[in-house]
Amino acid sequence: MEQALYLINLFFAGIGAGGLVMVQMVLIPLLNTYPDSESVHLHRQFDSRVDRYMPHSVIASGVAAIVLLVVRHDFSTMASALRILGVLGSASVAIISESRNKPINRTLKTWSADPVPAEYKMLRRTWDRFHALRTAAGVLAFVFYLAAVLAR
Repeated sequence: MEQALYLINLFFAGIGAGGLVMVQMVLIPLLNTYPDSESVHLHRQFDSRVDRYMPHSVIASGVAAIVLLVVRHDFSTMASALRILGVLGSASVAIISESRNKPINRTLKTWSADPVPAEYKMLRRTWDRFHALRTAAGVLAFVFYLAAVLAR
């Protein structure tokens, strides 16, 4: 059972971190090359597709890590400390997503792409900053989970 939990934890943390990095390194710079009306349209399109798997990946990796902590019930090891740090990273991704990025996504879904409201540029800069924070948290979570497996 533990082996399956390690696999679930690392697989879904990797999917989550990889998705966040792809958006950070590819999609955000691409959106910035388009006119605002097209950028709003593309943002809405990718958001609806990404939300099909990203939240579930972050939750699955975090839950698997918590179950591993409970099953092993030894919190004094380096592996447990690293796993706890990974859970904190996953929780940070979820908190930032739910409190910052998703509200902006919901606002964008209510807009017409023509004309784009004046506050779009400010909202996009805010979204981009919080996405960078959750990307860092997601990558750190993955690194901590991987280090936990290697330290056991």
